[in-house]
Amino acid sequence: MKKRKLINVTAFVFGCIFATPLAAQTDNAGNDSTAINDSTHLLQEVTVEAASVHHKTDRLLYMPTAIQRRMADNGMTLLQAMQLPRIDVNPVENSIKTSGGESVQLRINGVEATTQELLAIQPKDVVRIEYHTMPGLRYGNAAAVLDYIVKRRDAGGEVMANMTNGLTMGGIGNYFVSGKTYCGKSSWSALGNWDRRDLKWTRENYETFHLNDRTIETSEIGKPTNVRYDNVFLQLGYSYANGDKSLLNITLRDRIDREPAGFENRDSRVYTEEGVNEISDHLSSRQNSPSLDIYYHVALPHNQHLYLDLLGTYIGSRSERRFMSISEEDAATTVIASDTKGRKYSAIGEAIYEKMFKKIKLTAGLKHTQAYTNNRYSVPEGNNSLPDTDETRLSFRSAETYAFAELQQQIGQVGYTVGMGVMRTYNRQGREKQEKYIMRPSVTLTWQPATQLFLRLNSYVSAYSPSLASLSAVTQGIDTYQARRGNPALKTVTYCSNSLTVSWQSKPVSIDVYTRYSYDHHPTMGETLLEDNTIIRTEDNQRGFHRLCVDGNLRIRPFCNSTSELGKSVSITLTPFFNRYISQGNQYTHTHSNIGLRGGMMAMWHHWLMSADIKTSRHELWGENLKYEEATHTAVIGYRTQRWSANLIMINPFVKHYSQKQEDLSSFAPNRRLAYSDDVSRTLMLNVSINLNFGKQHKQTDKRINNDDTDAGILRGTK
Repeated sequence: MKKRKLINVTAFVFGCIFATPLAAQTDNAGNDSTAINDSTHLLQEVTVEAASVHHKTDRLLYMPTAIQRRMADNGMTLLQAMQLPRIDVNPVENSIKTSGGESVQLRINGVEATTQELLAIQPKDVVRIEYHTMPGLRYGNAAAVLDYIVKRRDAGGEVMANMTNGLTMGGIGNYFVSGKTYCGKSSWSALGNWDRRDLKWTRENYETFHLNDRTIETSEIGKPTNVRYDNVFLQLGYSYANGDKSLLNITLRDRIDREPAGFENRDSRVYTEEGVNEISDHLSSRQNSPSLDIYYHVALPHNQHLYLDLLGTYIGSRSERRFMSISEEDAATTVIASDTKGRKYSAIGEAIYEKMFKKIKLTAGLKHTQAYTNNRYSVPEGNNSLPDTDETRLSFRSAETYAFAELQQQIGQVGYTVGMGVMRTYNRQGREKQEKYIMRPSVTLTWQPATQLFLRLNSYVSAYSPSLASLSAVTQGIDTYQARRGNPALKTVTYCSNSLTVSWQSKPVSIDVYTRYSYDHHPTMGETLLEDNTIIRTEDNQRGFHRLCVDGNLRIRPFCNSTSELGKSVSITLTPFFNRYISQGNQYTHTHSNIGLRGGMMAMWHHWLMSADIKTSRHELWGENLKYEEATHTAVIGYRTQRWSANLIMINPFVKHYSQKQEDLSSFAPNRRLAYSDDVSRTLMLNVSINLNFGKQHKQTDKRINNDDTDAGILRGTK
């Protein structure tokens, strides 16, 4: 039996072995914006001058134009103006994702950064943006990596402020301020960001429960219910740079998230054959997560570099939920209440070694994460939920160790990157203990047969552990008929990804086609059970999950030959997409296909900026949950100078309701859920920015690696 299992695992690993690139050595942040010089032949490139794009083995280098720099007021709006393929920028929510909805890893001079740090970048200091479309082992095989290469100063300082606030709806606001000062080899920085929302959402739920003795159909019609949160991010930093020889960087961060009225909140009426019930379901939560990050980089003789990073994080969290259902016929009352407190302590250590040979680059690294989590689930007095649970204390000990080595070389028109990683995961909860070793091979091949044509083939094997919330050995009531339960027996998941990118660039037109197929082996997906006449929502390692994604990106500059500034700065983008999902559970199989289109237009003339974009709904199937991403459209008109800017933003001007939709396809309890709000449709917002700076430019090293921990590991019983 063990021999057969070993053969199956080996076949899986080698059956998926095509791979991903590793990050090449980042050029010094102070390099001139028109020159890209590498010390070896490793990173040769062919430049398409009109498109300001340089192709390299492992990434694309995008050079912002003078017009794009002038019309942007921070690093995020600069990215929006550059319209990179497969990158979706939402300046209202301060989010950057791939067109498929996946998170994008952000970096500044090689250092992993937050969106708040991007808001502190002055566009005139950006030399280029390095776009890793298929990141490798160094980046943990992220969906995409954007690395801002920026100039630094040697004296003086800079101050930036940005404010976005609703005019027709005052419940939306984003406020940001940052400052940095330089003195010799030392620099100090500080930034603060506050995001707030105070909106009304209405929910409709249509559910069917197939119980042992009967089938119940419910129709829940909601009332406008308050959703409110305040998220604050603070950061203080100190760095000491000894030229390009070494760098010490110390950063203290704190995230303070307060959500007195959760997005899942609802006040509604539920209609069944048995009568009508008044529903009140309210959740509040708060979390504080300070962290200390110490980074050190040293340049060694013979083109060698060593990067070290140590991060310590504490996450303190608390959430309170109260669900109440009152029958209008007999006043029978059901109350489900819970109070959860959590504490998590984690340490992340990472070391990366780089060696540049004449034509080959070698990178090797080791990363270890150690975490201890203690969560307390208690039931307040008056609770009469179906799963009768007393106070429960859960303690987790988890660890993850990852080591890798990777080689990269360019030979004429062909480039390759090959690597191998080994990953160990460990989880312990009470007497339940799990340990797993995973091989993570990767390979990337690139070919540039012509100046304007570029192809990249990438494949890799990777893995991920179940979330701490999913592993929790606790049951939380959802409503009168169902409950949510964690599963301590969940195992680490191995998956493989294969992708192909074809790019064609010219002065008036650029075309990018991205195709990806991925397979998750025994993924942790949802499962619905019927126990004691109660619907149990839980997770298990299911059979498999297949995903096929095709994204096309067409960018047109219709007046690129015009001599006017307006003609040079008008661009139109069209992004058609196709998604196909096959979800194979232990007791179910679901399939879904989705075709859609996203489009945008941007025009810049003198100090004026005009843009508009529209997005059709992108669907995502996972397990038995089918999620319909909202369709949106936005229009912006703004006026910008070197020191200040002002923009009017109209959100969803052509629809009355901004809505989100989800479906559960389970056989025991299928449902359809709809949430919509009038507060984020036909909404006019004002954005104002101020940039003040003084001092000189100089070449200064910056940290290349950074880590973060944000998972509190709390299981919740909300829908």
